[in-house]
Amino acid sequence: MIDRDITLTCVSESVGGNYVGNARWQGTLLAPILRRAGVHRGADQIVMRDVHGMTIGVATDPVMDGRDSLLAVAMNGQILPQAHGYPVRVVVPGLYGYVSATKWVVDMELTTFDAFSA
Repeated sequence: MIDRDITLTCVSESVGGNYVGNARWQGTLLAPILRRAGVHRGADQIVMRDVHGMTIGVATDPVMDGRDSLLAVAMNGQILPQAHGYPVRVVVPGLYGYVSATKWVVDMELTTFDAFSA
């Protein structure tokens, strides 16, 4: 488990809006898990599915490039609240939420952007 202070913002955020927030996220790094599972050459997208069946696709490179992309299970020292994705969510620093911040994650698939449109 590691802690990282990460700001998330929505692509719809306007100056002075409510769609941006900071938190201290606790979890495990996602890249080592994916490496262990095996990232096949050419897999340029990670499709993440939530408990409701929604899919979000994130490019593989930002998750694997050394930034601290997390499978987060806690926020600000507390178990992850339901509204923020309990029991586990993805947090990828530097990307808007609609392409990286899947809440309530139940499945991930390594694929290509040509093969699947999230």
